[in-house]
Amino acid sequence: MVYNRKELKSDIVYKRIKELIIANEFKQGMPLSERKLCSELNSSRTPVREAIKKLHTENFVDYKQDYGTFVSEVSYQQVVQIYDIREMLEALAVRLFTSMVTNSQLDILRTLHNQMAERTKHQDYLESLRIDLNFHQYIINETKSLYLQKLLNSIFEQTTRIINLTSYSDEWAVESLEAHKRIFLYIEKKESLQAEEEMRKHSQRSKQHQLEQWINNNC
Repeated sequence: MVYNRKELKSDIVYKRIKELIIANEFKQGMPLSERKLCSELNSSRTPVREAIKKLHTENFVDYKQDYGTFVSEVSYQQVVQIYDIREMLEALAVRLFTSMVTNSQLDILRTLHNQMAERTKHQDYLESLRIDLNFHQYIINETKSLYLQKLLNSIFEQTTRIINLTSYSDEWAVESLEAHKRIFLYIEKKESLQAEEEMRKHSQRSKQHQLEQWINNNC
């Protein structure tokens, strides 16, 4: 995440803690000590408390009476709900994006897809995944619908966390690349409904993949 010099200390602390939770550097169920966070983030207690309160409203942090504050744990049912919402909202986002896409936007999306293909070819799956996420994020941020962006960015943070809690297999990397290729081709041809349908299919397969990984990792 990029921090603006004018941001309040509480905003910077909030973004940093969330970044660590999404990246799974702060593990599920990990206790969050205010004193330790203050030391690690070079902050006073007030910004840390404000950050934790905000993260609690976003379901990244849990309060347990008489025990303290902990990183929230993601359940199987939450994965289902998050991906169901993502499917609906991202399908709308790609339809809007495709209906008004410009040549310069196509160039950026094409570059991202080509980079993803190159990294997958060389079996650099972590970098391929990073570019994959950037591909989706770019579409979301270019929809021009501020309300949709806000909703989807919140969901996208949750799905990114889920992805980081599971694994990115060779087979899924190749399948995901092919899905992105189909989505891009429909966007390039400015076929909004087809792009929307392809994004839905990709979201459904992503959900299935993540749930399979979730079962394997939590049995």
